[in-house]
Amino acid sequence: MAEVSILCLIGLPASGKTYLASLIEKNKLGFTEILHFCYDNLIEWNTDQTIWKEERKIILLNVEDTIISFLNKKQPMHKLLIILDDNMFYRSMRYVFYQLSQKYRAKFCQVYVKTSLETCLMRNYNRDQPLPTNQILNVNEKMEVPVDYNNWEKNTLTVSGEEKVELCLDAIKILLDSVFLPAQHEIDKKSSKINNNPKHIADIALRRIISLIAHETKTKDKCKITDKMLKLNKKRNEIMNLINKDQLALPSDENVDVYIKKLFPIMTSEQENN
Repeated sequence: MAEVSILCLIGLPASGKTYLASLIEKNKLGFTEILHFCYDNLIEWNTDQTIWKEERKIILLNVEDTIISFLNKKQPMHKLLIILDDNMFYRSMRYVFYQLSQKYRAKFCQVYVKTSLETCLMRNYNRDQPLPTNQILNVNEKMEVPVDYNNWEKNTLTVSGEEKVELCLDAIKILLDSVFLPAQHEIDKKSSKINNNPKHIADIALRRIISLIAHETKTKDKCKITDKMLKLNKKRNEIMNLINKDQLALPSDENVDVYIKKLFPIMTSEQENN
């Protein structure tokens, strides 16, 4: 059977996570497909909090869609590795992906790249586009390091970001190979077809519309941005309510882009003057 593994990378900014992810991609480690979700490339560091939360939800939806699409192909012996390259400083950020692994009977493990704050600050200083120091200090203060007494975090490997991470690849492969598929959870056939569910597609489309509008909003006033995002979220809930009551016709084409084209004018109809 096809097999999916989810790998969460945890660590401070500039700890070496993205470099480690690139090494895993290059070396494959026995996987036929590897998808690298680098949050730094998907979400701007100075994004408003409301938008930041929405865009993280969109990434979660995209990961779920990726798993569904891969499993629906039914390619025997194919192995997909999804790398989530983010600071993942709150345990809740990682737990949602553990839940996803249980839902689709996928393997789940974590690699904590342990690098000193001093080293991260020095590396960040030497970057072409360094993050503000306060950003790194803030993540360091909030970091919830994986713990053994959390059963769902037992498949966690801690590696040193101070040394050559190339030396960690063998240990990471052993970790990925040793994780067992969830024994008590079978893939829900209804869930595996969720990507064909018009309501699910509509929800993804609406979230992407919000993200698109957020990126195109030309203002540095955080209060105005937050107010606009709150109004858009309210509008999204209203539209989903109409869809759930079958009071809004949806396209027959099961394509997110088609749904975006259909729903964008509805989402923005009351936003033009805001």
